[in-house]
Amino acid sequence: MIGARIEANVRAPEPNESECRRWFDTHPEWSTGGGLVEARHILFAATPGAPVQARRALAEQTLAELKSDPAPFAEQARELSNGLSGAPSRVGADAPSASLDTCSAPIAESGLKEGT
Repeated sequence: MIGARIEANVRAPEPNESECRRWFDTHPEWSTGGGLVEARHILFAATPGAPVQARRALAEQTLAELKSDPAPFAEQARELSNGLSGAPSRVGADAPSASLDTCSAPIAESGLKEGT
């Protein structure tokens, strides 16, 4: 009910191009940042009771293979990931965009570069 009254009685002004540009020019922190990335991944999570060293060795072997031939990535993600990257609905789909500022520290610090 309150929302309907506000909607009916409050009019927010529509800014023009000049006003928008002035606001963004005086608030650069809102329009700059670490950039966006689209990162596909295969999660080799350490789960309770999992043989950590074996998972690590498999992860390193998979990384080496995919660096030399990235074509089978979706298949490898489907077979090996124990996270959402292996979920059938995600495999082959576009990766969601994320800001490096909001990624986990290992991803943000990995030195992601365009096309890698």
